[in-house]
Amino acid sequence: MIRKAAFPRTHEDLVRAIARMDISEFDVIEPVSPSETKNVTDQIKTFAQNGDNVTIILVRSS
Repeated sequence: MIRKAAFPRTHEDLVRAIARMDISEFDVIEPVSPSETKNVTDQIKTFAQNGDNVTIILVRSS
């Protein structure tokens, strides 16, 4: 069965969704400027190198 994607609509929904995930490793990269794009891409490749799923949450603040 294919899992149906559910998108969180509130902060609380997002926190609950993350809490239910089977997380083996995580990293917080903050803040990121356009000049640091390569570093973020390298980190994503490192996480995904074993063929594992990678979830990325992007937040833009003003």
